[in-house]
Amino acid sequence: ADKLASVSQDLQAAASCEVRTIQADLSELSNPSIRQAVMTELSQLEESDGGIGVLINSAGVSFPAAYLDEFSEEQVNAILDVNVRASVILARMVLPRMMQNRRGAIVFVASAGGASPVGMPLYSVYSASKNFLDAFGITLHHELKEKGIDVQSQRPLWVSTNMARMRSSFFVPTASRYAKAAVACIGNDSVQCPYWT
Repeated sequence: ADKLASVSQDLQAAASCEVRTIQADLSELSNPSIRQAVMTELSQLEESDGGIGVLINSAGVSFPAAYLDEFSEEQVNAILDVNVRASVILARMVLPRMMQNRRGAIVFVASAGGASPVGMPLYSVYSASKNFLDAFGITLHHELKEKGIDVQSQRPLWVSTNMARMRSSFFVPTASRYAKAAVACIGNDSVQCPYWT
């Protein structure tokens, strides 16, 4: 909750706009009562502000490298619930209003590793989940472009985040530097690798 409030304040200051947040555990979004609570919040936004104009699906779950048989069922489900199911559910939630308004943008943060011909060995479920987002985003781009909705798959390589546990460098941007590059790419094409690495 504190991080969400902090990001909200940063966005408001940077963009000089009103930011509203909805707090939900994306790993539980398949649960009908959780999904309904999020839908209720979204409905209130639609009534007061015309709905969500931009949806960025950037949440992700991963675990340390291992062979597939070494992952627990709970770990596999966590990756699929957040990386795949939540992204599809959220897109379905905001799409009706975007289609009605004939405008909007949906961004799926996939992965360059997921798009690689060999995937990411020892990260098979994570890699496949990001490959799904990539294909899903590209397909939706072609489905919805005539309806005024821009859908994009972004393929970051390495980004210094808590999940990646990498130090930033010339080739590895901080999350903030990557986010600026990512936002600047929205609307350019169906697939982007926003930071030049």
